[in-house]
Amino acid sequence: MKPSIARQCGIFALATRTLLLWLLIGLAHTHAAVIIGPWLEGDTTTNVDVLVECDSAAAMTVNYGLTTNYGSSAVTAVANTTTNGVDVIHRIKLAGLQSNTLYHYQLAGQGANSADYTFSTVPGLALADTPAAVQAAMTSAAQGRAIEKVERVMQLEGPEYRAYIAGPLGPQLLTVDENGQTIDNAVVLAFADLPEAVRNSARTAVAGRLQVCRKSLQRTEASYLIDYTLNEEEPVYALILEAGGLVRAVYGYNESDND
Repeated sequence: MKPSIARQCGIFALATRTLLLWLLIGLAHTHAAVIIGPWLEGDTTTNVDVLVECDSAAAMTVNYGLTTNYGSSAVTAVANTTTNGVDVIHRIKLAGLQSNTLYHYQLAGQGANSADYTFSTVPGLALADTPAAVQAAMTSAAQGRAIEKVERVMQLEGPEYRAYIAGPLGPQLLTVDENGQTIDNAVVLAFADLPEAVRNSARTAVAGRLQVCRKSLQRTEASYLIDYTLNEEEPVYALILEAGGLVRAVYGYNESDND
């Protein structure tokens, strides 16, 4: 006996609902998942970058604070597609931290679990606490001028050390590796002395209050770092190429991000 038309329709409807359910579950899993992370990069004295690889470009949030109540949050500042062209590495910048302090943080979004993670910022770094080769390189570059601030920044290739060297227009920024070899040397220029194309790009890119203009002496193409503050308190810089205009604007003075 052949099944009735009604029964056939019922079986078809059930199969359709089941298939649709599996598709929805598959899509939800595919587009809201943390693949790798989190891990940390950056100046771990007062600023930390939280990185996490996801399969979606939708913004990732990090809740953070001195306790598991958190109290502060930050969202994706930079999102870069990985070499496979599908997954996305999110960089979430936690700025204005206290040195030598334990922090709790938690991922939110992208299907992340609610696990609590911790990190400790390191004490403020003195020039005397850096390797001898770093001290020598920074002292030589300063030529008697005050070294206002020293930072240690962890990169995949190893630590970098940055010296902010006092000057009449603002601090020269010298970056060296642990052997004292120069990675970048950005000298200060007056805004009026910048090339016209750079001035025009800066006026467009800088939404806050201009602070310092620096020209990199190490890059093969003419590039300029335009430091400014956003909302009167958040440090930001814009990297501008003389030929190509604005490349990026980044919080926290982390000049080692990939272009």
